Amino acid sequence: MGLSQDAFCGFTDWAVNKPKELTGLTCGTLQYPSAGSMLYTLYKIEHDRLCLGTHSATNDGSTEAKRSVAIDGSNCYFRK
Repeated sequence: MGLSQDAFCGFTDWAVNKPKELTGLTCGTLQYPSAGSMLYTLYKIEHDRLCLGTHSATNDGSTEAKRSVAIDGSNCYFRK
């Protein structure tokens, strides 16, 4: 099933290259931060790739002490 068929985040009109505002929403098991909140994480930039830290219940990024402790190789973004 696709994101539109599942009404992911309450939206049924997902489309390629059409951004959605997810601030403060819960989508599946992921709670997106509300406006004005801070998320502490790690990141790694390597060539054209940006990889973000892995979050967990104990390392949720809500404070500097609870920032992620490892880079998630599957959570990467590529520059075009």
